Amino acid sequence: MDRVAARAGRGDIRDCVRAATLSGILIALVAACSYGVGDFLGGLSTRRASWLPVTIYAEIIGCIPLGIATAFLSRVTWDTNVAWGTAAGVVGAAGIGLLYRGLGSGTMSVVAPITAVCATVLPVLAGLAFGERPQTRAVIGIVIAIAAIVMISQAHDVPIIARTTLSLQGSILTALASGVGVAGFLILMDRAKGGGLWPLFVSRVVATITLSALALATKRPQLPPREIRPTVLWCGVFDAGGTVGYILALGRGTLGITATLISLYPAATLLLARFVLGERLRGRQLLGLACAAAAVILITSAKS
Repeated sequence: MDRVAARAGRGDIRDCVRAATLSGILIALVAACSYGVGDFLGGLSTRRASWLPVTIYAEIIGCIPLGIATAFLSRVTWDTNVAWGTAAGVVGAAGIGLLYRGLGSGTMSVVAPITAVCATVLPVLAGLAFGERPQTRAVIGIVIAIAAIVMISQAHDVPIIARTTLSLQGSILTALASGVGVAGFLILMDRAKGGGLWPLFVSRVVATITLSALALATKRPQLPPREIRPTVLWCGVFDAGGTVGYILALGRGTLGITATLISLYPAATLLLARFVLGERLRGRQLLGLACAAAAVILITSAKS
């Protein structure tokens, strides 16, 4: 009887872990959609204004819902988690700023896939270094997701070189730096997940201060033109929502899988470009969406 009870107890534990993993996957996918909407709006905004004031305004706006969520869901603490959040704010500011600059330069086909792949691969490697060992099916899903990100992120409007503000080499370097910054943010926030949303709020404030200091030092405007502020406002709201979702998903899953699912955000951006801007989807992009769906199914069905 004791053995039966013990096996039943282990079964209950596995069911609880499984439920937590599935909820983490669902939250991560919702967060990816939120990030995708935010990046879509950010990319639109940076085609009409400089990336720096757009990013600063989006960060400021994002502090508001994030502060409210932190007040209700987390208690204020001052420990090593806040130090991780502070570091994440600095590298995150660099990552998102460079991303918006690249997306607004007209070289989206170069910047988007490189940034997204870096933001996937580096956290997966970090997760392995931290001792995570995903199941074989999940590993296959991660590999397919990386391929999906590359295909999805291909630009829809081919003749973009004439209106680009960055050289090809400059676009590649911008994308690599952005990807490292975004990946660094994801990894550092994983280290700070024990502090709830409080380190995340600190990271957002630090990022805002860092970008504002850069604007002051370079004598550039702090705010975007008034006519595009509503767009940037919603960019900040969705970006903050995606970040909150990422932290909540980390509490229910692993860094490698959560970061991979988060990095599928270009799918949401692509679908918005199709239905809002009327852009046509290429065959490889449709294949990328199918691969993304397959990756999610594989990751979801992997044994915990």
